[in-house]
Amino acid sequence: MGTKQCNTCDEVKPLDEFYKAAGCVDGRRGECRTCFQAKAVARAEEKPELREIARQRTAKWIHENDDRYRAYKREYGKLDKKKRADRRVHLRNKFGLTLEDYDRMLADQQGGCAVCGDPPGKAALHVDHCHDSGVVRGLLCFRCNSAIGNLRDDPVIVASALAYLTRHREATR
Repeated sequence: MGTKQCNTCDEVKPLDEFYKAAGCVDGRRGECRTCFQAKAVARAEEKPELREIARQRTAKWIHENDDRYRAYKREYGKLDKKKRADRRVHLRNKFGLTLEDYDRMLADQQGGCAVCGDPPGKAALHVDHCHDSGVVRGLLCFRCNSAIGNLRDDPVIVASALAYLTRHREATR
């Protein structure tokens, strides 16, 4: 994999840091992705009406190419890349976490649920958080997350449930 110097920031970066462009000699744009995106943001702030024009153009294309668009969405939906992107967006928007934060929390919990210790199965562990403050507490399996939620996140009810189970466990032995 080669490198290229950005026309804007003058940094030398790997080629995958540049968008593809068939009309360019080397098949890549002259500015790096970071500089290109910064320019796009500046243009959007300068002329906000362009965003609406672009949205309408995209909606028109989708309407005129419905079969092609649906086929693309079906194929893209099957990719691990999409699943990872969806997970990244969900963690960021709902909990303010990155995938790296999640992975670090999982490692801190020795790779399992913070309550029972079971490792994640096919599904990732749930991000447990306080519903009042939004503070993230840890990663839980579905069963433990549901149990805590059903006990209304109330330590008094959890203690009462523990006492109940202990009392009845001893009575049945």
